Amino acid sequence: MAVEPVVHTDDAHISVALGGSPWFEPGGAVAEPYATRVLTRDNPPQVVTEDIPAETLRFAFYTTAGSFAPPQTSTQQLPIFKPTDRIHLESKYSAPTTMPDTGPDVTMWIVTRDERGGASWIKRTITLTAP
Repeated sequence: MAVEPVVHTDDAHISVALGGSPWFEPGGAVAEPYATRVLTRDNPPQVVTEDIPAETLRFAFYTTAGSFAPPQTSTQQLPIFKPTDRIHLESKYSAPTTMPDTGPDVTMWIVTRDERGGASWIKRTITLTAP
């Protein structure tokens, strides 16, 4: 049975049962093409321009209660997979089994980083409920 990741928009309010495990998938980030200058292995080295068709985006998942697994994902295909395999960007959130001392509202962040030093993030709040 396939599990659909949660799409958490700005106006969406998500409730998760204690001990629950929904999947969250980052959305909206676009891997852009870019050109970079590199040195060849010639002696003396030459500077050439190399076109990169799409930069690699890396996503890190953080929360004030519970945990994410995996804690990081990437748009770069791992070498153990075939090039036609789907790249998984989603991460499974494991809610705590008991109510945190801070209350039922849990803050989570998804941080996006690119190869050129750029970074952005989204912050959302979910509410923990009794199972």
